[in-house]
Amino acid sequence: MSAFSNDLNSIEQNYLAGSIQLFDVVVSFFIASAAMIYFNWKLGLPTIITSIICIILSIKYGEALIEKETQTSDSNREFVAQVNDLVSGFIVIKSFRAEKEALDLFQHDNLELESVKRKRRVTSDTISLYSNISTFLVNGIIIGGGFLYAINGEMTIGAVIAFVQLGFYLYDPVRKLAPLISNRKAAIKLVEKIAREIEGDGIDRSDEDKLLGINEGIHFKEVGFKYSEEDEAVHDFNFFFEKGKRYAIAGGSGSGKSTVLKLMLGYFRGYTGSIKIDSLELRNIQLDSLFEHLSVIQQEVFLFNSSIKNNITMFQDVDDVIFWDAVKNSGLEKLIENKGLDYPCGENGKNLSGGEKQRVAIARSLIRKTPFLLMDESTAALDNKTAEEVESAVIQLDDITKIVVTHRLNRKILRMYDEILVMNHARLVEHGSFDDLIHRKGYFYSLYNVMGE
Repeated sequence: MSAFSNDLNSIEQNYLAGSIQLFDVVVSFFIASAAMIYFNWKLGLPTIITSIICIILSIKYGEALIEKETQTSDSNREFVAQVNDLVSGFIVIKSFRAEKEALDLFQHDNLELESVKRKRRVTSDTISLYSNISTFLVNGIIIGGGFLYAINGEMTIGAVIAFVQLGFYLYDPVRKLAPLISNRKAAIKLVEKIAREIEGDGIDRSDEDKLLGINEGIHFKEVGFKYSEEDEAVHDFNFFFEKGKRYAIAGGSGSGKSTVLKLMLGYFRGYTGSIKIDSLELRNIQLDSLFEHLSVIQQEVFLFNSSIKNNITMFQDVDDVIFWDAVKNSGLEKLIENKGLDYPCGENGKNLSGGEKQRVAIARSLIRKTPFLLMDESTAALDNKTAEEVESAVIQLDDITKIVVTHRLNRKILRMYDEILVMNHARLVEHGSFDDLIHRKGYFYSLYNVMGE
């Protein structure tokens, strides 16, 4: 958000428009210099040398602007993130009467941002000031030198006046060149910064394996992962997710359920142990090819401010048979019958209920026809009845491997899974069918007695 609202504006002004101005100024400088040497090289040469020295000194000082531009970009990013958090948490802030504390946070970050921007402006204005002083110096050489040469009879008054006129075409480059070059260099740094963020970690992945299909399944072997040195998310995880089966992953908050799914999706490559899809190690698989075989439905469904059809197809051409199969299997037939395919979903799906948005997400995934479908607590924000309907619709889909992270322990739904994986403190402590786990009277039995519906 910060890059699009702040950095790109700077790039447009200082790199794109600035490059055109820079070309114009450089051409004017060379034409004026050539004309001065033609009229009187004795006066023209020192004038040009002085101009170049002034420009170089201003550019040298302008190196500080590059660092200030980067600092401004970083501060803008942090400020926009803070504003986004405050807007997202508006209801929580109001309900806990934390308006004053929230405003203090806003004012603190705002003051820091304005302080960084002020330093950037001071640096930029100082460069412009030096450049303006340089024009007075160059003008003084032209007028003073011309006056001396005219008294000595080495130049006519007409030639001196011509020099003064040519000076106007030299002053502008002397005044503008340093700020233009400094601002352009600073903008290039922003371009490089955005490029790095778009390209990711910059690691050459041309030698990675391409996943052509999943015939057997996904095998976790002694997998461990830490978000930080102290924060172990998954410990010694061993399990084989067999293609075509239905799996639920249950456990308390922070037990590692969602991390297992994120590892499966290739979000993190710094895990220990091995995750193999058939015979290929996941960390060596091209992500684009991985996503051709795995789909994910998350708790927060992203929808465009467009029609239901466009949100299902993601604006792509889809065969009618595939489209209507996805609509039917996701339970969207009644919604489309009542409102039509062109019904606008609204900004982030505000015109649809939570259950309807989840069904759109399911249909969207079904159209892709990936062999594995993952759900990461996607029904957490829904009421019990709607959540049961959505999860039941997913479980009953044919020819798809379902792996569902759930926080709801619904007997009817859990009995539909082939296996339930039970996580506790980053470890897989139990797995089996619902009836098997209840019969064992282990951790899942205790968890179900506390959280079961």
